[in-house]
Amino acid sequence: MQLHFNVETSKEVTVSVPPYEEQIQIADYIDHHLKFENEPAEKVEWSVELLLEYHAALITAAGTGQVGELV
Repeated sequence: MQLHFNVETSKEVTVSVPPYEEQIQIADYIDHHLKFENEPAEKVEWSVELLLEYHAALITAAGTGQVGELV
C-alpha cells in the first residue's frame, strides 16, 4: 500500500515555527548575506550592458568613418 500526502494527512503534521523576533533575525541574516552574493552578479550585468553600448557605438563609428574619435 502506497501512502499519499494530502490535505487530510497534513492536518496530522506538526510544524515548529520560531518566535516572530527570531524569524525577523533569520530573514535579516539571509538578506544581508544575499546582498553580498548578488553584488558581483549585478556588477557583471552592468559591465555587459556597457560593453554592448560600446559595441553598438563602435559599429556606428566604423560605418561613418569616426572610429578614431571613440578611442
